[in-house]
Amino acid sequence: MCVCVAPARLSNTIILASAFQNNGTIRHVMGYQNRPQSQSGPNAMLLPIPAVPNSVSPKDLILTEDFSHILKDMAAAIHPPTRAMPKSFQPQAVSAQAVVFEHGIYTVVLAQNASAIAPALDQVPEDKRPPLNNAVFDAYTEWYPDWAIALCCFNNADLKEGQPILLTFEPLYPDRLFCPGLDSHTGDVPDLRAAVMVDHTLVLNAPGMERGYPVSYRDEIPEELDSILPTEVIGNDFGGSLTNGDWWFELDQVEQGHFNSQRITPPFT
Repeated sequence: MCVCVAPARLSNTIILASAFQNNGTIRHVMGYQNRPQSQSGPNAMLLPIPAVPNSVSPKDLILTEDFSHILKDMAAAIHPPTRAMPKSFQPQAVSAQAVVFEHGIYTVVLAQNASAIAPALDQVPEDKRPPLNNAVFDAYTEWYPDWAIALCCFNNADLKEGQPILLTFEPLYPDRLFCPGLDSHTGDVPDLRAAVMVDHTLVLNAPGMERGYPVSYRDEIPEELDSILPTEVIGNDFGGSLTNGDWWFELDQVEQGHFNSQRITPPFT
């Protein structure tokens, strides 16, 4: 359900891709949650972020400890039946290109590009520091040039649910929404021609979207997130075998309430 730097089991993935108006400009939102299980000690999964180069910063991360059900509630909305403040955090600035911080079961390296990951790994606690997988990091540098990357480090032998990861960003592609789907759980560089097993729920939102399903949040949502979290979504479940790749959606189609996905392998233009 994503790319890991060492063997892992991942399941129950929920991905949010949405857009919202911010002072007259469009920003995008990526949300991600799954259940990771490491099979060989410290591990990490990579999430590419199609943001304008060098534009992602810790202020774009929304910590979700106090409203941890948001992605599940969005996923539930696409299957209709027959306010605490976010916690503050102090990221450790490794360089201008990477920061490291704790988020639930993860230690996250938020890097401006894939080449900035390796120099930051020594700031990850040893018990969650993944192996230096230069082959995978080099592939991401080639496939997602100048994209931000969230490296989510974990080390749990038992299957555990990760805290939702939620961040906003200035998009490289304002007219398209992106859901990461490239897959390899073995620690090897993903085979772009392979068929892979998927277990995903994708939920989408766009400003002024028509014909969406209303979301009922069970947690108290901070007022300042009212413009960011969707009140209605469209979406779909994906299971079984698909050709490897990421999902893309045309924003104008989402605005009209249409879920028309494109499964594309990187790099993108």
